[in-house]
Amino acid sequence: MRRRRLLAAVAAAGVAGCVGDGTGGTDGDTTDTETATDSPTETPTGEPTDSPTETATETPTETPTDTPTETPSETDAPTVTYTATDPVERAVLTRLGDCTAEDGGTATVARDGDTVRATGCIQGPSGCSEAAIRETAYDDGANRLDVVVETVETADICTQQLVYRRYRAEIEVAGASLDRVRVSHADGSGGSTVVAETDV
Repeated sequence: MRRRRLLAAVAAAGVAGCVGDGTGGTDGDTTDTETATDSPTETPTGEPTDSPTETATETPTETPTDTPTETPSETDAPTVTYTATDPVERAVLTRLGDCTAEDGGTATVARDGDTVRATGCIQGPSGCSEAAIRETAYDDGANRLDVVVETVETADICTQQLVYRRYRAEIEVAGASLDRVRVSHADGSGGSTVVAETDV
């Protein structure tokens, strides 16, 4: 009888021991430790593109190729006054500088009341040549004013070259009927050539 009770007690203890262990258990408390998984870092597939740097471009300054030729003011232009004979009361010539060969030997005439203005371009033989009035005459039979323009040398030593000088001759006529004006250019031989003749 004792043997059976002992075996039963041993058997019961064995069963109790199996129940106390638990299936797959470990002695004492166990703590599950979670391992943090880092999120994958995205790697850019392309390299960043640098913004282009603007380079300032200097605009070249234009340099004029032609130098404008200054024309002297008529108020500063030299004038020559001549002794007048009746019916011419006043004769003045203004030198207006150079003109072109194409304009050489030409003149235009205009009248303003008793004043006649002849503007022309005359050829001279040297660099010192300047325009001048040689003669003014009135033809009372034709009621015509004749004006002869020439060139004079203004220095002793001059360059020998043809020049062209522009002039304006102003002749004031009073006390006579004036219907026509004739302008002539003198040449080096003492003669002259008519360059303009018109009714006024």
